[in-house]
Amino acid sequence: MPGLLATKCIRSVHASGCSLTTLCSRRLVATAKLGRQRILPLQSHECELQVRGYSALAANYIARSDANKSTPIACITISSSRSLRAIPISSLEVKRSQHSQAQESTANIDHAPVIASYPEWIKPQDTLPRRHIGPTDEDIATMLKQLNQPSLEAFIGQTIPDSIRSSKPFTIPSEQTPETEMLDELTKAGKANSAADVDTYIGMGYHPTITPGVIKRNVLENPGWYTSYTPYQPEISQGRLESLLNFQTVVTELTGLPLANASLLDEGTAAAEAMAMAYASSRMKHHTFLVDKNVYPQTAAVIRGRAEGLGITVVETDLTDLSILESHKDDLIGVLVQYPRKDGSILDYTNLSEAVHSYGGQLICAADLLSLTILKPPSTFNADIVVGSAQRFGVPMGFGGPHAAFFACSDANKRKLPGRLVGVSKDRLNGRAFRLSLQTREQHIRREKATSNICTSQALLANMSAFYAIYHGPQGLIDIAKRIHQMTQLLATVLSANGWTVLNETFFDTLTLKSAIPRPSLASGAGRAMVSFSEEDDNVITLSLNETTTIEKLEELASLLCQRNVKLVLLYLYL
Repeated sequence: MPGLLATKCIRSVHASGCSLTTLCSRRLVATAKLGRQRILPLQSHECELQVRGYSALAANYIARSDANKSTPIACITISSSRSLRAIPISSLEVKRSQHSQAQESTANIDHAPVIASYPEWIKPQDTLPRRHIGPTDEDIATMLKQLNQPSLEAFIGQTIPDSIRSSKPFTIPSEQTPETEMLDELTKAGKANSAADVDTYIGMGYHPTITPGVIKRNVLENPGWYTSYTPYQPEISQGRLESLLNFQTVVTELTGLPLANASLLDEGTAAAEAMAMAYASSRMKHHTFLVDKNVYPQTAAVIRGRAEGLGITVVETDLTDLSILESHKDDLIGVLVQYPRKDGSILDYTNLSEAVHSYGGQLICAADLLSLTILKPPSTFNADIVVGSAQRFGVPMGFGGPHAAFFACSDANKRKLPGRLVGVSKDRLNGRAFRLSLQTREQHIRREKATSNICTSQALLANMSAFYAIYHGPQGLIDIAKRIHQMTQLLATVLSANGWTVLNETFFDTLTLKSAIPRPSLASGAGRAMVSFSEEDDNVITLSLNETTTIEKLEELASLLCQRNVKLVLLYLYL
């Protein structure tokens, strides 16, 4: 219908020989056909309608014929039972609003609109204000009176400093958009976001992964799992406690350390908790903490923020040079290293561990959990604390997290371990039972002296990671890690043969490459190919492969970087 605004067809009916289609938008539009007489579409604006004998009828539309444009012949109505029907116009009395006159807007169609106001029942019922549980105007007035405040604006002015308060007016549209319509609009907007189609190879603790359908449906989307909080009552939480114990078991087996908690918020905050635990172990007498320059930047940023409040001096340096420890030996809390490192290289930290321990500090290792299925565990070089993210175990990236972190430590640190700890006990019938252990560390018991903040765990995502490990089994996890590593080896071989320099001699899934082509050309090519990777400087990039990387995607990536068509399958068979 040219010139008419209509968004969604509600329904079509046939009533009393009348074929009717109604469409709904901010302006209501109706078309009808009575017998052989064509009825022109009409717009319904603000108006008041009084229907003789039909007090429940509303949302009326007046249809007019071609022959007599000034004489309405039928009224299309929606009743309170949501049914549609046509009634004679003689049974209606229309009272036009004085403040509203319709404007002719439809090209080549001469018709007069009818002005109507919507009754309450026809307005959208799935709007936020209707369901929002908040104070009413009467509630606000009562509270302001109790506080001796003249208005809410005055009260906010006394409580929020001007330095952080925005002066921009906060306006809410007068029209209440239904939730279903808003979801439709957001879906349309999301489809225009090309970032969803980008293959990301940035890495640094965030990797695309494959979530098994059975875990997605039965855990991630199951309210029995995603609404649960701290399992204080073990008698009704045995299933969740067992799953969290499985998570702890996976972490202890991969890190080689004897104890692991039931998750923390994310890798960065877990590293900060590790620093705080090492600080407490020094009885707060030492105040220098060393961070290797190849630690993920987001982790180092959290470390700096947490250290400031504790009065700890953070030194970011290259810890491959052990002489640096000598200058801090009398004030050393510990050191933080990445395994594998940010540039992808894999180092044996045995010598560093010995030096740190000789100065009374602790070695904290931020590790990639999936890589530990094929690398030596951190326990082999005597790491005191191992932290990291479990995101690679089937947890979607979720626009950057946070994701469940793991935290494992030596037996000497068990009394200071942050977070929840699930243990195995016996019930009154001498059967095996699960419960929260060492709760004397937690804030609901020790208050400000607690070493644990139970609010910072990620139970749902930790459970997903545990189920992912069970789903694939030990050999399945090893096969996933080996496939990623072999893909990386294949890419490194191809790039080395085409003018690129691989800067890290050892790697698991990450390559640091010196560019063989001008950076502007590389950037424009990446944009066209819909791929993203980390740019270290004008000549160096870093990219990480992952579980979702296929041979086809690898060919596209290699073709982009080599500036020619590359077929890796043939090369792989040749190798």
